[in-house]
Amino acid sequence: DLVRALGAAKVKPAGRTPAQLIAAAYRAWGTDCTQHLEGDYAFVVRDYARHRTFAARDFMGRRPLYYAEIGAGLIVSSQVSAIVAHPACSRELDDAALAEIVGYSLAGHERTPYVAVRALPAAHTLVRDGSGEVRVAKHWTLVVEDTDSTESFDAASEELRDLLGNAIVERRAVSGPTTIWLSGGYDSPVMFGVGNDALERRGFRRLSPVSVSYPPGDPGREDELIEEITAFWSTRPTCVSIDDI
Repeated sequence: DLVRALGAAKVKPAGRTPAQLIAAAYRAWGTDCTQHLEGDYAFVVRDYARHRTFAARDFMGRRPLYYAEIGAGLIVSSQVSAIVAHPACSRELDDAALAEIVGYSLAGHERTPYVAVRALPAAHTLVRDGSGEVRVAKHWTLVVEDTDSTESFDAASEELRDLLGNAIVERRAVSGPTTIWLSGGYDSPVMFGVGNDALERRGFRRLSPVSVSYPPGDPGREDELIEEITAFWSTRPTCVSIDDI
């Protein structure tokens, strides 16, 4: 979809890597490029022609992105530690944010343990023209609408299964295996089953499960459940030992 849209916009990407496609999308649509991007991403573009810095995160915020305004400069990084390492960056702690992270693993959408460092929230973009002020704005909003649908629960479940299956097929690896992180809970085994079914019906290879193995007696151990799930699909998981990690 993205490549077709770029073609219609008369922009040819330099290749098919995510970075090349994102760069092409920015050339085609500027700061509106996020309206054409799907998947998980966090990126920063330095537009030398316009003296502009542009950064964005996807709607889920799976990949981190942080920034700090230091004097007339702007630092953007995927790690807080990289920004704090700058000799001119203040190391003053945000005590409230630090307490929230320690207590709840949550410090709000924008705060970090350091007063000088901010997180770019999920579904937001950052724009700075020249040496002007940083502008942060939301580029995606979840629209929730009430409906008078009389569709049954079973019919809705079938529709959800189709949507998930199509999403997995769309995101499969072009070559080689498509892996899935598998646990012994409910979420990932459902995705594993839905994905395998959808891929098989279209003639593609099944998902390859990967997981972490915990020793017997460890509260995190789900090895037996995972092996039972994968055996149903006539495969075995590729596991990394928690001891090695």
